[in-house]
Amino acid sequence: MIHHMKFNFFKYYKLLTTLVLLLTGVLFSFKGNSSENWVESKYKTEYVIVLVIDGPRISETFGDSTYQYIPNLARILAPQGVLVKDFKNNGVTHTNPGHVAIATGVYQKIKNNGKELPKKPSMFQYFLKEKKLDSTNAWVIASKGKLSVLGNTKNRQWKNHHLPSQYCGVNGSGLSTAQLAAITFQGYTGKILLPTGELVPAALGIQNQNLENLKLFPNPVSDLLNLINDTEISEVNVFNLLGQKVVSLNPNALISTIDMSNLSPSAYVVEVISVGNRGTYKVIKK
Repeated sequence: MIHHMKFNFFKYYKLLTTLVLLLTGVLFSFKGNSSENWVESKYKTEYVIVLVIDGPRISETFGDSTYQYIPNLARILAPQGVLVKDFKNNGVTHTNPGHVAIATGVYQKIKNNGKELPKKPSMFQYFLKEKKLDSTNAWVIASKGKLSVLGNTKNRQWKNHHLPSQYCGVNGSGLSTAQLAAITFQGYTGKILLPTGELVPAALGIQNQNLENLKLFPNPVSDLLNLINDTEISEVNVFNLLGQKVVSLNPNALISTIDMSNLSPSAYVVEVISVGNRGTYKVIKK
């Protein structure tokens, strides 16, 4: 009977290995002719995803021993990972204070309208700084525009540095539905209104709008970004991911150079205006 079990095991070990990979994400290697030779091998993390499901009360989820409202989450999904039940918010569970507590590891009283930055740096900023990566390697994705504050901080040493990429709110613009409606009503074109109250190019979060003959290089850029056009370049603006204008020039020439050496590694939007025409370009600062 033992030999028969071993035979079936070896016959279907590929299928079993596939199931193990799908269910646990842990890689195993098989050596020799005995099941005792299964050896767990180390694996390298490729992606880390922090998923926040906003809304349910503890009494409606894991605080209820019957799991009546979350049967699949509790009995199927949870056993495949690590469930930490002893995690509590020490304050009011409004959207922004709750999410800030998760992103920074520190609870603080913070405005719930998205107009106040957290006091502490986020885990995204720590990660990008430690690994020396640009903003495209960490993302804050949320359906609410006010959560765009999660990637930045009030802290002077960290503010506007090592910022993650964002896709928050309507079309990833950092806008709520009400803000978008206000913009449409007021007749703004080509710009959006950020939660900070600043109007910036709508190209933040959308595709490039190019001037026909403008040459912009190098991209990615380490220090100097060169612009060459067949008509006079009257204005150049550079915006960070929060929609803040970090560089502004009026070259009034066919050739212009932008010094980006002092900017943090991240993605930026370069707005170029020439003879009444406007182009926007996504540029990566290394």
